[in-house]
Amino acid sequence: MSIQLVGQIKKSTLINEIADLMRESIVSGSIPPGTRLTEQEFARQLTVSRGSLREALRILESEGLVVDIPRRGFYVIDLSLRDIEEVYSLRLLLELEAIKRALYRIQPEHQEQLESIVNGMTDAARQGDLFRVVNLDVEFHRKLWIFADHKLLQQTLEGFILKISMYLSVQTHLYSDLNAGIADHRLLLAAIRDRDEDQAISILTRHISDALQVVLDFAQKK
Repeated sequence: MSIQLVGQIKKSTLINEIADLMRESIVSGSIPPGTRLTEQEFARQLTVSRGSLREALRILESEGLVVDIPRRGFYVIDLSLRDIEEVYSLRLLLELEAIKRALYRIQPEHQEQLESIVNGMTDAARQGDLFRVVNLDVEFHRKLWIFADHKLLQQTLEGFILKISMYLSVQTHLYSDLNAGIADHRLLLAAIRDRDEDQAISILTRHISDALQVVLDFAQKK
């Protein structure tokens, strides 16, 4: 009984590890939208069985990152114009509420955390580290969700964080200058320091709306 249980845990852990690696590769843009995930190829690269890989892909399918097309196999979800618009419009609606709430709850130590993240983004951009830029960008916005101190709001945003991250990665890949998206974060930091709600709302609205347009333009050209 005990030996069997340990074996099951190991298998489950392996499948989750495969899912974590595939998820990170998809969200970061290393595996682009629309890519066919050939089971034989990826099982060979990861030195795992095709059965374990397939179970990991089922996890990603449940998260909405991949789709299983009958007789064709698994594919990374493609860029759907409707999906892009829905993700960004809902994100904007919720993040505007988050920034309004966070603005009057943020303490000096919270501002320091945000400043440190933006400085990290600048360093990563200087080094051409796109993956780190995207991760820190997501971390910056997540901090604001936390500082808003609204559990349901945070849970709702976390519910589609993978889509947010995926589209952010696509968007960041398209920048000729990685600092392009960082400038808005510095402006938002200044508005937060000044407790300027109108300015913070204006900057965040433009930031997310511009991002939407960049991803939509790319998707329409595919």
